[in-house]
Amino acid sequence: MDSEDRPIGISILALITALAGVLGLFLAGSMLLIGTGASWAASVIPLLLLGPGYLLLAWTLWSRRNWSRSLAYALLGAVLVAGLASGSPAERMDLGMTVVLVLAAAVNIAVVMALFLPANRAWLGRRS
Repeated sequence: MDSEDRPIGISILALITALAGVLGLFLAGSMLLIGTGASWAASVIPLLLLGPGYLLLAWTLWSRRNWSRSLAYALLGAVLVAGLASGSPAERMDLGMTVVLVLAAAVNIAVVMALFLPANRAWLGRRS
């Protein structure tokens, strides 16, 4: 598989999702080291789950795995569930976690929309 054959959109998506995964793991690690408070676990657990998920998505996009779209759907669902669970009235979410979840949702929506483009669908092996 040559990199010339890879659509530029897939390359950009892989890089963005890899950056999101590294950022998520970095934020989770820093929160584990210095984090305290009532919403600590509600903030760290989604980051510990989504960080590796984004890295896996970046790898599947870069290496042309057929199931990368399914993983993108699963991550979008996980971000939406984490956002809804963290936004309960009983527990107030801090501004940083709100920004992280909004950015994660934006990245996931961009990935899902871009994976529907004909060139990207054909490159990943789904021509329907």
